[in-house]
Amino acid sequence: DSIFLFKAGNYLGFTYEKIGAKKIENGKFRFDGEFSHAEMYFVGTNNQPKLPIYISTDKIVIEGNFENPEELKIIDAKINERLLEFEAKLELAQSSQQELEMIDAFIQSEPDSPLNPYLILNYRYQIGNFEELNHLYNLMDLSLRAHPYSMKVKSQMKVLELVQQGKLAPEIISKDSAGLERRLSSLRGSYVLIEFWASWCSPCREENSALVKLHQEFKLKNANFEIFGVAAEFDKSRWLSAIKEDKLPWINVSLVSGFEDKALVNYGIKSIPASLIINPEGRIIARGLKGEELRNKLSEVLKN
Repeated sequence: DSIFLFKAGNYLGFTYEKIGAKKIENGKFRFDGEFSHAEMYFVGTNNQPKLPIYISTDKIVIEGNFENPEELKIIDAKINERLLEFEAKLELAQSSQQELEMIDAFIQSEPDSPLNPYLILNYRYQIGNFEELNHLYNLMDLSLRAHPYSMKVKSQMKVLELVQQGKLAPEIISKDSAGLERRLSSLRGSYVLIEFWASWCSPCREENSALVKLHQEFKLKNANFEIFGVAAEFDKSRWLSAIKEDKLPWINVSLVSGFEDKALVNYGIKSIPASLIINPEGRIIARGLKGEELRNKLSEVLKN
C-alpha cells in the first residue's frame, strides 16, 4: 500500500539509500523534495527498489502497475529519457574501447549534461586507468565538479595517479593463508606479478589455471620471477579452499574484507582480475595485462 523512494548508494545499482515512503491513496502517490544534484534514484514497492530514474529538476509522472515494472510509463523525465536513449546505443558497443569512445564523444558534445558524472562513475570508474578517468573528468563543465559522483571519480584518480607505470609500488602488508604476516617488499630483487583475485570470481579462477602454468614455466628456466596474490575475499574458508583447489604455489594474502582490503584500496582496484608487474627495484612496469600479453611482457623483461 506504499511506494518507496531510494537513492543509489556508493555502488550504483547495488546499494541504496532509502529516502522515504508514501501511502497510495486513490491509486496515486506524490513525492516532493529538494536536492542539489541530478542523481540516480529508484522507485519501488515492498521496500524494494525496482524502477531506476535519473531525477533532475523535471516534474516526473509515473503511470502504470508496479506489479509489472517493465510496463510502467515515465512521463516528462527529459534527463532520464536522454540517458535511456544513450544507454541503448552503448549496448551496441563491440568492445570496452568503443564504449569509452562513445562516452568521450557524448561528454564532448554535451559537457554540461548532468548525466556526465553518472556515465563516468557507472561505466568507467571500476575499470578506467588514471589517464582515462582524468581525460573524461576534464571534459566535463566545471559546474559538474561538485557533483558527488564527480568527487568519487576524483578520489579514485588521486589513488590511481600514485600507481601509474614508473611509480614505486606501495607496500602491501597482509596475512597469508597460514595467518603469517607477509610483505610485498620481501620479494624485492625479483620481478613480481601482483595478482588481485577472489575465490568467488570465475574469470579469476580461470586466470589462475593459466598463471600456474606460467609460473611453472618460468621456474623451470630459473627465472627471477615471483607471484604475489591478493584476494578481495569475504569468506576465509572459501579462499583457503580455492588456493588448495587451484594449487597456487605462490604467496597469497588477504585481510578478508573484500574491496575494502587495504591493498586493493591503495592500488585503486575496483574490479578483478587485475594485475601489475613490478621490477626488482619495486617499480611498476606494466598493469592490466593477461593471457599472451602478460606472457610476452614477462618473457621480454626476464630475458633482458
